[in-house]
Amino acid sequence: MSERKQKRILDKIVETNQLLQAQLDLNIIPVSEACQDLILYTQQTPDSILDMVKGKPGNDPFATREASGCACVLS
Repeated sequence: MSERKQKRILDKIVETNQLLQAQLDLNIIPVSEACQDLILYTQQTPDSILDMVKGKPGNDPFATREASGCACVLS
């Protein structure tokens, strides 16, 4: 094997090793704990879209606002 090819193989092994090392450093939690966190978040965070679907007026950022004053049309 040529020295150049050996260098490429070594570089690939080093790169793979670094990626695997980064995965080891990730904070891993059980799925049940992640689900519980998600359930708590959805229960504690208000959702203005749900109020809109239920027909309750409120702080709806997507609602069309009625224009006040006159409207100008430019052609």
